[in-house]
Amino acid sequence: MGRFTNLPERLREQAEMVSDGGILELGDSLAISATMRDAALKIEALEREVRSISRKSR
Repeated sequence: MGRFTNLPERLREQAEMVSDGGILELGDSLAISATMRDAALKIEALEREVRSISRKSR
């Protein structure tokens, strides 16, 4: 599975873990942190792509 594969699904699953209000294990906490970083990187890449496409279409 790639780093950005199923990112929205993984974010939803991990959000549910947090919203359950239980104590998270270190591994779960690290997984959530990594997924959030991946999401931020993916969003930034998409924003750059949109800007690039916008400039080319002018």
